[in-house]
Amino acid sequence: MAYKVSTFKAKARWDIFCRIVDNYGDIGICWRLARQLVYEHQLTVRLFVACMSDESLSAAQKIIPNLNLSQSAQIIDGVEVYFWDDDLLVEEVAEVVIEAFACGLPASYSEKIQTNQACATQPSWINLEYLSAETWVNDFHATVSINPSNGLIKYFFFPGFNETTGGLLREADLTIKRDEFLLNTAEKNKFWQQLGVADINQKCVQAIIKVSLFCYSHAPVHDLLQSMATGKHVVMLFVPNNAVLTLIAAF
Repeated sequence: MAYKVSTFKAKARWDIFCRIVDNYGDIGICWRLARQLVYEHQLTVRLFVACMSDESLSAAQKIIPNLNLSQSAQIIDGVEVYFWDDDLLVEEVAEVVIEAFACGLPASYSEKIQTNQACATQPSWINLEYLSAETWVNDFHATVSINPSNGLIKYFFFPGFNETTGGLLREADLTIKRDEFLLNTAEKNKFWQQLGVADINQKCVQAIIKVSLFCYSHAPVHDLLQSMATGKHVVMLFVPNNAVLTLIAAF
């Protein structure tokens, strides 16, 4: 059963649950959201990170450079970061709980939500979905699901590109920082040096079409790469160090 939710009231304490499966997207979005909630909304945020493999740990550390993989709990940029598994125990739940990309919650945490519900204090439980430009998200954003077995309520949040979705995750000063960067030649040169293209003439770098490619290992990228290779313009392609490198090598 699903129906529309009209309003949502921000609370002071938020918990975000993230399970890193096979790429940077999960942890990247959750970390960005957590930091924004702390910086721009002065909320107390706990970010619970579940790593499914050594690759997941590596992804987490690349997104959060100061992350200490040997510590199960730490504070980074004002965010409380915890590693978790299904046996996680917490003393109390937050007023707002974000389950990122249907990752599931620890059983003990769900039980505490149910206990709070019995006391008429159930937190706002939100399932944060992936960004999509497909039209169907317009009908599903801000809907509610009620668990028939225990009555727990979960809200569905769909980011998107129009007013009937949840919009885009974007910091308040992002555009200002972007414009300042584009006008700062020294900072732009430093950026290219960090990406290993310092030996290329800067005028040449600016003229080249630059593409940042992010996709999964099963993505059909061959045609895209072929069009770049046979096109009229030189393309500089930046690829993250993950499973997509196998596709690039094969091409």
